[in-house]
Amino acid sequence: PPYRRLGNIVLWGKDEVRVKEAALERGRALRAAVVEMGEGWQVLGPAPCLFARLRGEYRWHVLVKSPVHADLPGAIVEVLRSMRSREGVSVSVDIDPVDLF
Repeated sequence: PPYRRLGNIVLWGKDEVRVKEAALERGRALRAAVVEMGEGWQVLGPAPCLFARLRGEYRWHVLVKSPVHADLPGAIVEVLRSMRSREGVSVSVDIDPVDLF
């Protein structure tokens, strides 16, 4: 923001390996999806969050950048819903986050 939209997908859970694998899967799927959406889309990560371990849970995130008028929430939700969830791994999506902590 303000010239592009940003989506922050955060994954967390108690098992570090499962969280990392889930983040890598979602990163690959999002990267494949944005190729079809045209210019101005970009996937960054996955990478450990700034606070990679918080309250006993490991945290990774994937960032998606899009053109300002694109349907970023719809694109992210479509990709994430098509994926199988992993036991013990939670996922949240923050569109145009105020911070990345």
